[in-house]
Amino acid sequence: GRGSDGERLLATLGAERPVLPGRAASLRLWGKGRAAAYRMEAAGATVPGGASAVADDPVRFIGSLGADASLSLARSFGDLRHTVRPFAGLRYTSPSGDSDLPLYDALDRVDGGTVFRYGFGSRLLSGPAGGERKELAAVSLSQSYDLDERVIDDHFSDVDMAVRASPSQRLSIRTLASYNLGSDMLTGAIASLGLRDIALPGLDNGGS
Repeated sequence: GRGSDGERLLATLGAERPVLPGRAASLRLWGKGRAAAYRMEAAGATVPGGASAVADDPVRFIGSLGADASLSLARSFGDLRHTVRPFAGLRYTSPSGDSDLPLYDALDRVDGGTVFRYGFGSRLLSGPAGGERKELAAVSLSQSYDLDERVIDDHFSDVDMAVRASPSQRLSIRTLASYNLGSDMLTGAIASLGLRDIALPGLDNGGS
């Protein structure tokens, strides 16, 4: 179908309240709302993906409420410090269909419903107590459970695992992988290598 031109105005408002502030344990409640107003130049046109631009200039409201909790544990071994941070969060987003959206992209794509997310993060730091510490390695593991919709075969999302390591100031390694337990399938993976202040043969690395 033919495209359509128009403008979109977004307005957001949010608030949060720490219920249990602290370094060892934390709990916060939050809420936010978003309004999107559209003005179309070509009413009734069809945008990529099949959604139709409605005749009137619509306004769309989306609200979200949630709670996040975490617990921080740490132990030192000389100049090494190991931290573990389990976390969990519950989020509710008001349902909103996309069949009547005149524009459709990442800003318009909002999944309504209730999602429970959980996981943990762990870091290994080096440095003297009370001084500046350097991160040697970090790993995180997280998954979510959609209470309303199924994801592939069940309500569980992929398990996301991220690993980063900095064995020296000049070298860093980052990896990210997603695995679906229900279908026993690796759904995505990426790895990157970072080099800093490395002298390469044949290049003038000094400069003047």
